[in-house]
Amino acid sequence: MLAINGGSYPNRQWRPSGKTDYNNVINRGRAYERPIHAEYYFQDGTAGFRSDVGLRIAASSYSRPRMQLTQTSASPWPDSGVQKPSFNLYFRDDYGNPSVSLPLNGPARTFSGYERFRIRAGKNDIRNPFIIDELFRRLSHKMGNGASLGVINSLYVNGELKGFYNMVERLREPFFQSLHSTDSNAQWDVLQYEGNDNIAEGDKTVWDDMISRLNAAITTQNWEKVLEVADVENMANYYLLNIYGATWDWPHNSYC
Repeated sequence: MLAINGGSYPNRQWRPSGKTDYNNVINRGRAYERPIHAEYYFQDGTAGFRSDVGLRIAASSYSRPRMQLTQTSASPWPDSGVQKPSFNLYFRDDYGNPSVSLPLNGPARTFSGYERFRIRAGKNDIRNPFIIDELFRRLSHKMGNGASLGVINSLYVNGELKGFYNMVERLREPFFQSLHSTDSNAQWDVLQYEGNDNIAEGDKTVWDDMISRLNAAITTQNWEKVLEVADVENMANYYLLNIYGATWDWPHNSYC
């Protein structure tokens, strides 16, 4: 899964040089998911879960061709965006558990069932203090928004320390179903910034309708139409929080 063979990095992006060169990191999808056994323990040693799961590399289209992973045997992995990978965990029937019950965030959540987690390497906050992303997600939650929450954890691979990570609730349909609805079959559209193809799940039909309303002439009647589909208070809170924190790499990299 972390295999990169041959190739070179013109303009800091991997390119094959020969027929036998390959780079699994730049690829996405179920075909590049690998079965592993994962365990999570709380600070007091209590087991959170022990389960076979699916594992994939997690990265943006910008980061994937820039990953080098030449120091995978290091302990811990270097605090570098090209050496320290992020991951996604998938619980499935194929692996024996379609979901896991984990009180990851205690009383902050009314649910504890999860189908997916993101194991974040930090990237924009990869060195000390390594708290910015988690801090601002928690502040967003305190403001009443449906934020993803997580924990700072140590990651061990085959018993060897690989560094500090941030395990968080994965922003995908199962999470939004648990957060906003009692209907486990409720459908959600999830968009993320990935160039022209930014559909993570669902489609853009409702999104395009909202954008059309926002781009209409500025009238009271058109504004009422916007309020039918947009949570403007939530959006205002989002802007206030990120402006207050002087964060960067937003809003174009944010989920919708």
